[in-house]
Amino acid sequence: DIPFTATLNGNDITANVTWLYDRPEIGDIAATSTFVPTGIVGGAGKLTAKFDNAEGSTDVTVFIKKTVNTGNLPQTSIDLLDNPNGGNDPNMVIFYPYPKTVFPLGVLSPEIQWSAGGPSDVYKIKMTEKYYEYTEYFAQAPPGRHIVPQADWDAVERSGSGSQSDPLTVAVGRLSNGTSYSPELNTWHIAQGKLKGNIYYWELPDQCGSGNGRILRIKPDAE
Repeated sequence: DIPFTATLNGNDITANVTWLYDRPEIGDIAATSTFVPTGIVGGAGKLTAKFDNAEGSTDVTVFIKKTVNTGNLPQTSIDLLDNPNGGNDPNMVIFYPYPKTVFPLGVLSPEIQWSAGGPSDVYKIKMTEKYYEYTEYFAQAPPGRHIVPQADWDAVERSGSGSQSDPLTVAVGRLSNGTSYSPELNTWHIAQGKLKGNIYYWELPDQCGSGNGRILRIKPDAE
Protein backbone atom coordinates (compact mmCIF):
# COMPACT_ATOMS: atom_id res chain seq x y z
CA ASP A 1 0.00 0.00 0.00
CA ILE A 2 1.28 3.49 -0.90
CA PRO A 3 0.15 6.70 0.88
CA PHE A 4 -0.23 9.86 -1.22
CA THR A 5 -0.42 13.53 -0.31
CA ALA A 6 -1.75 16.51 -2.23
CA THR A 7 -0.54 20.10 -1.83
CA LEU A 8 -1.74 23.40 -3.28
CA ASN A 9 0.41 26.52 -3.03
CA GLY A 10 2.46 24.78 -0.37
CA ASN A 11 -0.56 23.81 1.73
CA ASP A 12 -1.46 20.19 2.48
CA ILE A 13 -4.97 19.59 1.11
CA THR A 14 -4.87 15.80 1.20
CA ALA A 15 -7.94 15.54 3.42
CA ASN A 16 -10.00 17.67 1.05
CA VAL A 17 -9.25 16.26 -2.40
CA THR A 18 -11.18 13.75 -4.46
CA TRP A 19 -8.99 10.91 -5.71
CA LEU A 20 -9.55 9.15 -9.05
CA TYR A 21 -7.58 6.23 -10.50
CA ASP A 22 -8.38 5.26 -14.09
CA ARG A 23 -7.47 1.53 -13.83
CA PRO A 24 -9.61 0.08 -10.99
CA GLU A 25 -8.69 -3.46 -12.03
CA ILE A 26 -5.12 -2.61 -10.99
CA GLY A 27 -5.92 -0.81 -7.74
CA ASP A 28 -7.77 2.05 -6.09
CA ILE A 29 -7.18 4.76 -3.55
CA ALA A 30 -9.05 4.70 -0.29
CA ALA A 31 -10.47 7.56 1.77
CA THR A 32 -7.24 7.46 3.76
CA SER A 33 -5.37 8.60 0.59
CA THR A 34 -3.60 5.24 0.40
CA PHE A 35 -3.31 3.44 -2.92
CA VAL A 36 -4.12 -0.27 -2.58
CA PRO A 37 -3.29 -2.66 -5.46
CA THR A 38 -5.76 -5.44 -6.17
CA GLY A 39 -2.84 -7.87 -6.37
CA ILE A 40 -4.48 -9.47 -9.41
CA VAL A 41 -3.67 -7.28 -12.41
CA GLY A 42 -0.48 -5.38 -13.11
CA GLY A 43 -0.07 -2.30 -15.30
CA ALA A 44 0.13 1.48 -15.36
CA GLY A 45 -2.61 3.99 -14.63
CA LYS A 46 -3.11 7.66 -13.81
CA LEU A 47 -3.96 8.89 -10.32
CA THR A 48 -5.65 12.29 -10.16
CA ALA A 49 -6.37 14.53 -7.16
CA LYS A 50 -9.15 17.12 -7.62
CA PHE A 51 -9.85 20.12 -5.39
CA ASP A 52 -12.31 22.81 -6.50
CA ASN A 53 -11.08 23.84 -9.97
CA ALA A 54 -7.55 22.53 -9.47
CA GLU A 55 -6.23 19.05 -10.16
CA GLY A 56 -2.94 17.23 -10.33
CA SER A 57 -1.99 13.80 -11.67
CA THR A 58 0.76 11.24 -11.39
CA ASP A 59 1.39 7.80 -12.84
CA VAL A 60 1.01 4.74 -10.61
CA THR A 61 2.48 1.47 -11.88
CA VAL A 62 2.01 -1.95 -10.33
CA PHE A 63 4.28 -4.91 -11.03
CA ILE A 64 3.10 -8.37 -10.00
CA LYS A 65 5.11 -11.55 -9.48
CA LYS A 66 3.10 -14.67 -8.69
CA THR A 67 4.55 -18.11 -7.96
CA VAL A 68 2.48 -21.26 -7.44
CA ASN A 69 3.47 -24.86 -6.79
CA THR A 70 0.46 -26.76 -8.10
CA GLY A 71 2.50 -29.97 -8.26
CA ASN A 72 3.53 -29.77 -4.59
CA LEU A 73 7.16 -30.22 -5.65
CA PRO A 74 9.81 -30.42 -2.92
CA GLN A 75 12.15 -27.47 -2.53
CA THR A 76 15.04 -29.53 -3.90
CA SER A 77 13.21 -29.94 -7.23
CA ILE A 78 12.29 -26.26 -7.32
CA ASP A 79 15.92 -25.29 -6.72
CA LEU A 80 17.05 -27.52 -9.59
CA LEU A 81 14.42 -26.10 -11.94
CA ASP A 82 15.50 -22.57 -10.98
CA ASN A 83 19.17 -23.42 -11.61
CA PRO A 84 19.42 -25.74 -14.63
CA ASN A 85 22.45 -28.04 -14.69
CA GLY A 86 21.95 -29.93 -17.93
CA GLY A 87 22.24 -27.31 -20.66
CA ASN A 88 19.73 -27.18 -23.51
CA ASP A 89 17.03 -29.83 -23.52
CA PRO A 90 17.74 -32.07 -26.53
CA ASN A 91 14.14 -33.28 -26.74
CA MET A 92 12.04 -30.28 -25.77
CA VAL A 93 10.00 -28.56 -28.49
CA ILE A 94 6.89 -26.48 -27.74
CA PHE A 95 4.35 -27.59 -30.31
CA TYR A 96 1.45 -25.38 -29.29
CA PRO A 97 0.61 -22.53 -29.11
CA TYR A 98 2.71 -21.48 -32.06
CA PRO A 99 5.39 -18.77 -31.76
CA LYS A 100 4.07 -15.21 -32.17
CA THR A 101 0.47 -16.28 -31.55
CA VAL A 102 -1.76 -13.29 -30.76
CA PHE A 103 -4.48 -14.02 -28.20
CA PRO A 104 -7.58 -11.85 -27.75
CA LEU A 105 -8.89 -11.04 -24.28
CA GLY A 106 -11.41 -13.29 -22.63
CA VAL A 107 -10.43 -16.64 -24.14
CA LEU A 108 -9.79 -19.91 -22.36
CA SER A 109 -6.30 -20.60 -21.11
CA PRO A 110 -4.43 -22.39 -23.91
CA GLU A 111 -3.24 -25.96 -23.52
CA ILE A 112 0.53 -25.72 -23.83
CA GLN A 113 1.92 -28.83 -25.55
CA TRP A 114 5.51 -30.00 -25.89
CA SER A 115 7.45 -33.00 -27.12
CA ALA A 116 9.71 -34.18 -24.30
CA GLY A 117 8.79 -35.90 -21.08
CA GLY A 118 9.07 -39.00 -18.94
CA PRO A 119 6.56 -40.43 -16.44
CA SER A 120 8.30 -38.89 -13.41
CA ASP A 121 9.39 -35.58 -14.95
CA VAL A 122 8.46 -32.28 -13.33
CA TYR A 123 8.32 -28.83 -14.88
CA LYS A 124 8.55 -25.11 -14.42
CA ILE A 125 6.64 -22.70 -16.60
CA LYS A 126 7.38 -18.99 -16.45
CA MET A 127 5.37 -16.29 -18.25
CA THR A 128 6.90 -12.84 -18.32
CA GLU A 129 5.51 -9.59 -19.67
CA LYS A 130 6.17 -5.96 -18.80
CA TYR A 131 4.00 -5.73 -15.68
CA TYR A 132 3.36 -9.36 -14.75
CA GLU A 133 5.44 -12.45 -14.05
CA TYR A 134 3.83 -15.84 -13.46
CA THR A 135 5.76 -18.95 -12.37
CA GLU A 136 4.28 -22.40 -11.83
CA TYR A 137 5.88 -25.69 -10.76
CA PHE A 138 4.02 -28.88 -11.66
CA ALA A 139 4.27 -32.58 -12.55
CA GLN A 140 3.06 -33.95 -15.87
CA ALA A 141 3.21 -37.49 -17.22
CA PRO A 142 3.36 -37.91 -21.01
CA PRO A 143 2.00 -36.54 -23.22
CA GLY A 144 3.54 -33.18 -22.36
CA ARG A 145 0.74 -30.67 -21.89
CA HIS A 146 -0.41 -28.18 -19.29
CA ILE A 147 -3.15 -25.59 -18.84
CA VAL A 148 -2.38 -22.58 -16.67
CA PRO A 149 -5.30 -21.99 -14.24
CA GLN A 150 -7.90 -19.77 -15.87
CA ALA A 151 -7.77 -17.05 -13.21
CA ASP A 152 -4.01 -16.74 -13.66
CA TRP A 153 -4.27 -16.66 -17.45
CA ASP A 154 -6.92 -13.93 -17.18
CA ALA A 155 -4.56 -11.90 -14.98
CA VAL A 156 -1.74 -12.28 -17.51
CA GLU A 157 -4.04 -11.15 -20.32
CA ARG A 158 -5.41 -8.14 -18.47
CA SER A 159 -1.95 -6.96 -17.41
CA GLY A 160 -1.01 -6.11 -20.99
CA SER A 161 -0.93 -2.60 -22.39
CA GLY A 162 -1.39 -0.96 -25.77
CA SER A 163 -3.15 -2.52 -28.77
CA GLN A 164 -0.90 -5.54 -28.24
CA SER A 165 0.81 -6.24 -24.96
CA ASP A 166 4.56 -6.21 -24.78
CA PRO A 167 5.87 -9.62 -25.80
CA LEU A 168 4.76 -12.38 -23.45
CA THR A 169 7.76 -14.65 -23.03
CA VAL A 170 6.91 -18.25 -22.13
CA ALA A 171 9.63 -20.58 -20.80
CA VAL A 172 9.09 -24.29 -20.11
CA GLY A 173 11.84 -26.07 -18.17
CA ARG A 174 12.09 -29.79 -17.36
CA LEU A 175 13.63 -31.80 -14.53
CA SER A 176 14.25 -35.44 -15.41
CA ASN A 177 16.12 -37.95 -13.24
CA GLY A 178 18.08 -35.26 -11.44
CA THR A 179 18.97 -33.31 -14.59
CA SER A 180 17.39 -29.89 -15.00
CA TYR A 181 17.42 -28.51 -18.53
CA SER A 182 17.45 -24.90 -19.66
CA PRO A 183 13.91 -23.83 -20.56
CA GLU A 184 12.50 -23.84 -24.07
CA LEU A 185 11.33 -20.34 -25.00
CA ASN A 186 8.33 -19.09 -26.93
CA THR A 187 6.90 -15.60 -27.49
CA TRP A 188 3.23 -14.65 -27.68
CA HIS A 189 1.20 -11.42 -27.67
CA ILE A 190 -2.10 -10.41 -26.07
CA ALA A 191 -4.38 -8.18 -28.15
CA GLN A 192 -6.07 -5.75 -25.77
CA GLY A 193 -9.55 -6.40 -27.10
CA LYS A 194 -12.05 -9.23 -27.37
CA LEU A 195 -12.66 -11.26 -30.52
CA LYS A 196 -16.29 -10.86 -31.56
CA GLY A 197 -18.43 -13.24 -33.57
CA ASN A 198 -18.15 -17.00 -34.00
CA ILE A 199 -15.45 -19.44 -35.07
CA TYR A 200 -16.32 -22.37 -37.35
CA TYR A 201 -14.09 -25.43 -37.48
CA TRP A 202 -14.08 -28.97 -38.81
CA GLU A 203 -14.15 -31.81 -36.27
CA LEU A 204 -12.37 -34.92 -37.57
CA PRO A 205 -14.36 -38.17 -37.91
CA ASP A 206 -12.35 -40.01 -35.25
CA GLN A 207 -13.25 -37.30 -32.72
CA CYS A 208 -16.99 -37.06 -33.33
CA GLY A 209 -17.89 -40.65 -34.30
CA SER A 210 -19.19 -39.55 -37.70
CA GLY A 211 -17.83 -41.05 -40.91
CA ASN A 212 -17.65 -37.65 -42.58
CA GLY A 213 -16.76 -35.39 -39.67
CA ARG A 214 -18.78 -32.30 -38.95
CA ILE A 215 -18.66 -28.50 -38.81
CA LEU A 216 -18.91 -26.94 -35.34
CA ARG A 217 -19.33 -23.37 -34.16
CA ILE A 218 -18.06 -21.81 -30.95
CA LYS A 219 -17.76 -18.37 -29.46
CA PRO A 220 -14.13 -17.45 -28.64
CA ASP A 221 -14.77 -17.15 -24.89
CA ALA A 222 -17.15 -20.10 -24.59
CA GLU A 223 -16.26 -22.90 -22.18
